[in-house]
Amino acid sequence: VAHKITQLSPEILECVASRLEREHKVSDMSTDEKRALDLLKHVNAISARVPGSEASRIFTRNEIRSYYGFFGLPHLFFTFNPSVAHSPLFQVM
Repeated sequence: VAHKITQLSPEILECVASRLEREHKVSDMSTDEKRALDLLKHVNAISARVPGSEASRIFTRNEIRSYYGFFGLPHLFFTFNPSVAHSPLFQVM
């Protein structure tokens, strides 16, 4: 992955970003732009294992949604809400 990153130029990455913002087709991209897009998929897969990253949150969200598909929707919800006056976490904030 590191070798592929060094082969990409900033201009190619900017071109891919602008194409994605304008929602162009992937089939219209050049081979360098397609390689940059494939590299983005690898980076997201790696960052899914980094705690607290956006990809990690998406991974966890999708995992929870897969439980819904397997077990069905929950019938009972539990929400834990600590008291602001007694919680050390809120006292530090």
